[in-house]
Amino acid sequence: MWCWVPEERQYIEALSRLMKDFPGKVRAFLEFGALSSRRIYAGCDAFLMPSRYEPCGISQMIAMRYGALPAVRATGGLADTVVNYDAGAGEAGTGFVFEQYTVDALLGTLRWVIETYHARPEAWRRMQARAMQQDFSWGASARGVCRPVPAGAGAVPRRRPPGERTMM
Repeated sequence: MWCWVPEERQYIEALSRLMKDFPGKVRAFLEFGALSSRRIYAGCDAFLMPSRYEPCGISQMIAMRYGALPAVRATGGLADTVVNYDAGAGEAGTGFVFEQYTVDALLGTLRWVIETYHARPEAWRRMQARAMQQDFSWGASARGVCRPVPAGAGAVPRRRPPGERTMM
């Protein structure tokens, strides 16, 4: 299991104890490194991001690029970028989304992730392929909101400040 840990002493101490108590089963990376983070994404099958608030979020996008299906709470950018699994053949979805910020919702979603991984490998692979193909570039964002405006449509004449002269 891998998890990101906020730099708070209580979490660091708890993970240090777990590593000591379960050698070979628990490993915590207590410092950030771009290369090690990419290796972690690449080695994951799923990526849990149960944020209470998440104005944007890039971690779920990186996870999808590497084929790690995100399990996220529907908030902010997470809700905007992760499409919920259809609970069927995997014809829709790029991850798993839950609404409530509760332990029950989180555990229920984790069970759903694990069950899908084991019981529906073809659906899982379809979602992985779809997730890896997502385009989160600025160009894709602009295509979604910007549309060409016909010449002259909506043009607003420029107002001249008092005293400004024209060339004529």
